[in-house]
Amino acid sequence: MRTRVLQGGGPPVQWAFWGSYRRLRLGALLAGALALPALGAAAEDDPFGPDWPEGPGREEAGYLCGACHSLRLVTQQGLSRSAWDETLDWMVEEQEMDEPEPEERELILSYLSEHFGIDHRPGHVGAFPNQPSRN
Repeated sequence: MRTRVLQGGGPPVQWAFWGSYRRLRLGALLAGALALPALGAAAEDDPFGPDWPEGPGREEAGYLCGACHSLRLVTQQGLSRSAWDETLDWMVEEQEMDEPEPEERELILSYLSEHFGIDHRPGHVGAFPNQPSRN
């Protein structure tokens, strides 16, 4: 059997093994390439991403918040319902966000407080003793 020395040195590799290795490597490359469109399609189908939980108000909150900033900013807040309400007021008054209709605002506040409320606050929020409470 013929042997081949790999580029960069190392022990010689038997040709029979080398062919199997190349086929295995090619198969893994093709499998990965075929999986990429499926992953991309899933990401394209969901404009909000995996950190944006399913539930009533998901789209309304996602489109409202995502129009001006990253949704990741929202997921990091951990605010109470009243703090989310104040935040929406501030965004309308100071950031020129369009005021949502009252029914839509209630839906958005319910979604934000349920999925990104105090109970879902990231561990680093409120970890500093001099940080004021946002309740």
